[in-house]
Amino acid sequence: MKKLFITTGILISSLFALAQTPTFKINDADNSNAIVTDGTILSETTLAGQTNQHHFTITNLTAATVTLTVRKYEDLLNTVSVSDIASSVFCTGTNCYPPNVMNVSVTFTANQTMTFYADLTEASVVGASQVRYKIANPSNSNENSSFTLKYNGGITGINELLSASWSISSPFPNPAHDAVQFNINSKEFVTSLPIKVFNVLGSSVYIETSTLVPGQNTLKIDCQSFNKGIYYVRFGEGKGAILKKITIN
Repeated sequence: MKKLFITTGILISSLFALAQTPTFKINDADNSNAIVTDGTILSETTLAGQTNQHHFTITNLTAATVTLTVRKYEDLLNTVSVSDIASSVFCTGTNCYPPNVMNVSVTFTANQTMTFYADLTEASVVGASQVRYKIANPSNSNENSSFTLKYNGGITGINELLSASWSISSPFPNPAHDAVQFNINSKEFVTSLPIKVFNVLGSSVYIETSTLVPGQNTLKIDCQSFNKGIYYVRFGEGKGAILKKITIN
């Protein structure tokens, strides 16, 4: 009985160790191949109208084929006007994806290392942007790694662009089809929050005034009448307005 107990304990320990073995690693090719750990924040500067590109590598650490997911979150894009906004794209290997692609699956062969490029094309005037990327193993919900690129300071240091009384989540789902939702956290009652949706030509396609209560509010925008393409949702007016980009499929 004692021998069986010891054998079982070794088996459990081995399985636990196997479960903790990482499937992939991320290196910062622009920073002496430093390991990119979960929560890494990288600072970048941009030039007006120019593209900033940061190079990474992603390596499959196993001797088997592995599929990983790459998810992009545009926390903030520098906005000069509705038609003059910084845009972000990313590339895996030789595949580059347009700005509206937020989530892809990438297959790695055994022990393969693949290049990953994170690009931001600046608007006509330099401003703050912030883009996050999350690499995950869909076969293991506990294995994922996120890193953030802050351009010209990112969200930190530009609170003048954000309302002091409320904050807004990223849109979901995005891309959307019939409807898109936002979670809005408010510190106080807001009796008339103006909300407008613009197309890429700057034309308004949706106008609403919403009321917020303290705490979390959920706003749903009906998109069934929207044509396919990219739109911008503006919450508020003037200096405190917040702009979010959505894609309609």
